[in-house]
Amino acid sequence: MVAPKSPSVSLAAQEGGAPANTCPPRRSGERRIQPPAWLAPCAIASLVMQRHARLSYFNHFEVLDIPENADSETIRRAFQQAVRRFHPGQLVGEYEPLQPLAKEIVCRIGVAYRILEDDAARAQYRRSLAEYPHLSAVRSSMPSPRPSRAALRKSGEVDAAGPWTAAKAFAAAQLHLRRGALDEALAQIERACIAQPEQPEYRALHAWLRVERGELTDGPIAEEILMTLTWAVRQRRDDLDIRMYRGRVLQRLGRNDEAMREFSVVASMDATNLEALREVQLQRAREEHKAAPGLWHPLPKES
Repeated sequence: MVAPKSPSVSLAAQEGGAPANTCPPRRSGERRIQPPAWLAPCAIASLVMQRHARLSYFNHFEVLDIPENADSETIRRAFQQAVRRFHPGQLVGEYEPLQPLAKEIVCRIGVAYRILEDDAARAQYRRSLAEYPHLSAVRSSMPSPRPSRAALRKSGEVDAAGPWTAAKAFAAAQLHLRRGALDEALAQIERACIAQPEQPEYRALHAWLRVERGELTDGPIAEEILMTLTWAVRQRRDDLDIRMYRGRVLQRLGRNDEAMREFSVVASMDATNLEALREVQLQRAREEHKAAPGLWHPLPKES
């Protein structure tokens, strides 16, 4: 009876090749799509870092490394391979700090699969890519790597004196939003997101600006926007602006109970937020009306 091979020994080590704790040599110009089974942890770490750096600019098809005309079976196989390829459990020891990056990649893979596995949702997503050119570079509520220079010129930041920072662009975007200049606000927040994509408040404002421009339609786009805001709330639980964005989106999608929870949190944390207070009071009035409908009568009309 042949004893089973130890899973801790790599295929290359069993065959007398490179040991498991060393990186295999990389050929010039080689582009690995899927790492082999014997890929060393250092090479996996490099693959994770490279994919995470470009993740924001990938659409769902690119996340799974498949063409847009892929069928359901191809999508399923690609999903399984992608999850195995970037599973955080492969990053151990000195590479363990990279596990959060791998988890974010796997989460994005799951989002892509949930949309592409359904034929109707996949068709709608392909139409969205065609209808909204910026989605060819924005795949998860992230901005295009090349913002509109015309919009930047309108915002007055192209030739502005002094060092540019993402925080300044974020503040400028908030100011433009209050003034109703959505294009200028979007141009500014795109620059901030590109410079610091890990900032939840930047991603949340960018998602809300997309809503303000009328991009919130039932389907993949709405799911992406809502997932971005949900992630941002979890990262910044005390940021009331992000909670208000999420509450408004939930309300527009008809998910009023979830929206009321967000408005209630904001109202309890900030008694001066009139919008949140109004929504909570209206909800209470509706609940009281349902509980005792006979006590509510329309006011008599003036003669």
